[in-house]
Amino acid sequence: MPLLHRAAFLAAAIVFAHAAEPAAGRWEGTVRLPGRALLVVFDLAQTSEGGWIGSAISPALNIAGAPLSDIAVKDSTVSFVVKGVLGGVKVNGTIAGDTFTGTFEQAGNSAPLTMKNAGTAQVEPPRQSTAVAKDMEGDWEGDMTVVDHNVHARLTLTNQSDGHATAKFFLHGRRDVNLDVAMVTQESDLITLEIPDAFITFDGRLRNGEISGVWQQGPYEFPLALHRAAKTSGEK
Repeated sequence: MPLLHRAAFLAAAIVFAHAAEPAAGRWEGTVRLPGRALLVVFDLAQTSEGGWIGSAISPALNIAGAPLSDIAVKDSTVSFVVKGVLGGVKVNGTIAGDTFTGTFEQAGNSAPLTMKNAGTAQVEPPRQSTAVAKDMEGDWEGDMTVVDHNVHARLTLTNQSDGHATAKFFLHGRRDVNLDVAMVTQESDLITLEIPDAFITFDGRLRNGEISGVWQQGPYEFPLALHRAAKTSGEK
């Protein structure tokens, strides 16, 4: 093949490859809310199997590498969801060249979103729960005062065979609530339990047989100390 033809062929192949994956890359821009504009960054990359992965960053929304889910890419149209952030955020848009124009939807509200392709995607690997120390496994319970009433909390921590821990809260107050913990991490004597869909985080330290910490729910914080739970009827 003549050199000129070969160069033309390679250039066409590069253009075709770029056109086939217009959504891939790092997208930076602003969500235009009433009275302010928020910086957002979305990374989208295609896997070798043809699927899509992505992550989100927005300091103003306290988002740092949150995974994208329900990613749908068809030609120049793109949609995805950021779960556990503000109760869930959905982005829909259309790509034209290096510009993404669409909407940012949250809690039934919609705001315009415009982004530019800023280069290669830098997808954050999804966070994973860690195991917890043996002396943290099991059932714990304690009481906290939430605004004007008492809530009894019972926590179950379990290490799984895959090396990660799972956790569940049962809350008994004005009503009974079961909560599955989405993320369990332990560093030294500090354990952090995250339930983003309910805007809940618990940070506690194990000292002298007690996990003492703070229950944070949205903008509110309540002290919570957990001790080994008494066995319920039927437990051995």
